Amino acid sequence: LRAQVGERYLEEYTHAWRPFSGLNFFYNTVSNFGYTADAGIAGSVVGRDHLAFFGSYASNTNQDPNGATLYIGTKYTYYFK
Repeated sequence: LRAQVGERYLEEYTHAWRPFSGLNFFYNTVSNFGYTADAGIAGSVVGRDHLAFFGSYASNTNQDPNGATLYIGTKYTYYFK
């Protein structure tokens, strides 16, 4: 089960600053029930560029079925003409 709002802004160009978020619930035989949640904001700084700040939290994933993982990151892309 997945719900996302503006998730494409993490990767795609946007001039104005836009928030994005996502929530995923899953079940498998290794980790049973788990979820991931992520949120962030992305936009342009100097014109043809893309800057994103984001965080992600995961519980009961295949990589760590008994714990949780927290990621905090940033991404910057400059588009040459």
